[in-house]
Amino acid sequence: MSKPIVAIVGRPNVGKSTIFNRMIGERRAIVDDELGITRDRLYGTCEWLGHKFSLIDTGGIEIKNRPFQEQIRMQAEIAINEADVIVFVVDGKLGITTDDRVVTGILRKVNKPIILAVNKIDEGSHMADAHEFYGLGLGEPHIVSGAHGIGIGDILNEIIQYFNTMITEKKIQKSFMVVDEWVKDIDVEHNLWDDEAIFKNIHEGMAENFDDEYSVVKKMPGRMLSDMMK
Repeated sequence: MSKPIVAIVGRPNVGKSTIFNRMIGERRAIVDDELGITRDRLYGTCEWLGHKFSLIDTGGIEIKNRPFQEQIRMQAEIAINEADVIVFVVDGKLGITTDDRVVTGILRKVNKPIILAVNKIDEGSHMADAHEFYGLGLGEPHIVSGAHGIGIGDILNEIIQYFNTMITEKKIQKSFMVVDEWVKDIDVEHNLWDDEAIFKNIHEGMAENFDDEYSVVKKMPGRMLSDMMK
């Protein structure tokens, strides 16, 4: 079974690569204030609570026609299409920008879970700045500091929740397929099975798809937001 994929997207210089490095636990992506450093998709592997998934770092999407911007945007859109879950990173210190709204417009066209990460909130006194990002209409803003690891654990927990939902939905879908196969095997005309026997066999068929066991292994690439409040 292939690993789920998470893409990190956003405009330039919001800290996407810092968060990427923090999540995979190594400095693989180059972190620099110069625009356009990340151009292609960069892949890494992250493990959290027993779940492994592929993580993609992308270049910054912006309106201004800078060198390589067309290629950067194309690579980011490929990552968005590949991903099961998208982490949209914004800069909490600068507030909502035109480029943030451009990225929001792109994400609205895809029917995928989006986690809004408000980065660079390094102090508790700046937490209220994140409320502005409700204006993007993408749900609750998650306060993080990639540089200090604050809130990264909360983002990872949210990602895993989406994975668990995806797993449950796939199991339900598979169970309906099992039921459909059982029904096809029933000879209604000759009434070979009574209602109770049919229900029992359908139930057993469904149960086979709900018996997976998952071990929990907790790794800590970052701190929870609650740690910041202590």
